[in-house]
Amino acid sequence: MAGEFDPLTVQEAADMLGITRQAVDKLISKGALTSDAGPRGRVLAFRDVRQLMVDRRDAAMARNPEGREALALKVIDSFWPFVDVYEQQPDTSIKVVRMRGDNNMTLMGQDKAANVDPDAVAVFGRASITAAAMKPDPNVCRWCEAWTFARQTLSAPPHNDRAYRILFQDQEPCDRDRAAWARNADVGRIMKREAEDAARVAAGEAADVKLRTDALRLAELKIGAPYVLNAGGPHVFDCAGLVSWAYRNAGNVDVPDTQSAILASREKIAVKDAVPGDLLVHIPATGPGHIAIYAGGGMVLHATPPDVAYAPLGSRPWSFALRLTRKGLTSAVTASASAGVPAKPDPASQVWAPVDDCTDDACTTALLASATRRRERALADGQTAHARTLERQIAQLKQGLGS
Repeated sequence: MAGEFDPLTVQEAADMLGITRQAVDKLISKGALTSDAGPRGRVLAFRDVRQLMVDRRDAAMARNPEGREALALKVIDSFWPFVDVYEQQPDTSIKVVRMRGDNNMTLMGQDKAANVDPDAVAVFGRASITAAAMKPDPNVCRWCEAWTFARQTLSAPPHNDRAYRILFQDQEPCDRDRAAWARNADVGRIMKREAEDAARVAAGEAADVKLRTDALRLAELKIGAPYVLNAGGPHVFDCAGLVSWAYRNAGNVDVPDTQSAILASREKIAVKDAVPGDLLVHIPATGPGHIAIYAGGGMVLHATPPDVAYAPLGSRPWSFALRLTRKGLTSAVTASASAGVPAKPDPASQVWAPVDDCTDDACTTALLASATRRRERALADGQTAHARTLERQIAQLKQGLGS
């Protein structure tokens, strides 16, 4: 028998769904299930079969709006219909006793269950239907029998509710059944907690990806901005100033801005593992270091004389990469908001450095000269798309100068 989450053979899938092997073949031919070749013949994914089992149950309940208890009663009425039994009393009178009989004494257990309404099988599972079809025996726990059948076929076990009590003719579950439900509840709580933890991790990772992507897009808005040592924007930048400005506006977070702080960061990764938005750090044996944003495609974006520009990844011998996450960064000083710091720009609404980033003609003229140089360089390198972006930027800058 296959273990949970192992691939299922066609027969195991049929047992789990409570249908015939031929019915599974038909589901495969219709595309409702997908089979692959395996060492045990054709196999199906456990999760796919489990999901189909849930879908079949939901569809069956939609066809039986009267509810599960009424459906259970229909099953019992088909297995053990009420009959009148005539009993002679001591005074020779005849008493009519109404009790459940058997509509087909030649069939028992699995044979009888094979003739039951398919909706009942979909709702209660083949294991419980088989247990319900067993001949009543006060010494046999139908609940335990249903558990046994369920383990053998990977079908749904009985639930501790009124519908299953009707199905088992008001027989109460034993201590073993209650212990099994307690174990399942514990496992369910653990799985729910693990799923919630995984969801939180996924949400955090998604937020981190957005942080890095937004920082890169914001930095791209500053392509062509002049390089000035120790400048942190918004008009001119040095390498650390560009990175800090981009991340602060992307996620209101501070970036390590000294060599010692960067070396102490726990977010270091190998350069080969960098993704767009990660930082690339070059720390030489002597002299000042350098920091850039990885732009993807073997390119980096950085501030270096004469301006903010793209460069090939191999332009410097990078020491390591730095992956910034919200958890690994210190929140920017919230007092800056009350001090009148402008709201962060929306990267989706801008494509190039805005003219209103400059407050005087000298700044705009410097940006125009830098953008013109960048356009000439892009055309020489065959980067026509980037050249067109720079042309739009140049046109906007000229409009800002009134030329």
